[in-house]
Amino acid sequence: MGNAIKDIKNNFAAILILCLIYGQASAAVNVLTNPGFESGTTGWAGYGCTFASTTALYHSGTQSGYATGRTATWNGIRQSLLGKMQNGDAYTISGWIRLEGAASNPISATIKKVDSSGTNYTHVSDSTGYDDRWTQLSGQYTLNVTGTLTTLDIYFEGPAIGVSYYLDDVNVAEAGDWKPETNARIEQIRKTDAQITVVNSQGQPISDVNVQIEQVKHRFAFGSCINNRVLSDANYAQFFND
Repeated sequence: MGNAIKDIKNNFAAILILCLIYGQASAAVNVLTNPGFESGTTGWAGYGCTFASTTALYHSGTQSGYATGRTATWNGIRQSLLGKMQNGDAYTISGWIRLEGAASNPISATIKKVDSSGTNYTHVSDSTGYDDRWTQLSGQYTLNVTGTLTTLDIYFEGPAIGVSYYLDDVNVAEAGDWKPETNARIEQIRKTDAQITVVNSQGQPISDVNVQIEQVKHRFAFGSCINNRVLSDANYAQFFND
């Protein structure tokens, strides 16, 4: 801070209402039904396993999806995306998983597509899940259909046979040009006008005071880009998540 601010701090009480830059930019519309399992199992089904909603563990809200009785690595929780995704469009896909029954195991988010060309499986994201924290799977998928599309499912797989898992906060949203919307919401949500009132020791406003303000520290870190192999280090994974 400059000398002007130091002088004001020594002699006056300054009330500053400054720019607020908390929160995250708005994401595109999530096309999934009941993405956070807050409506129980609505919209979801078990894919070769027993599936239920539970309040035992959750990433956010009050519930999550729970996959048990898995007899193959591909068994998991699924939802149909028929009629929810448009041919030729790209989508961002993410979800949070926490294991039960193993300290760590591979996990994947997968799209199953059946059209006139046959059956196709696409791993959207692969990572390592843990039983003591949530891991996010995140990737992108572009729907390209040949002929008639008969099946389009998203499901979560990967852990070894017998390992159960929790799933929460799943997102499937069109990946468009995010910059205009982000900039608009920065102006709307993450900023506010600043009003500065300088008062004397008796609390009376005074005029003609020069005020200098200098931002010396950001409130939060900006951005992230990392190779998922680094996240196999539990301590670093927690740091990165924080």
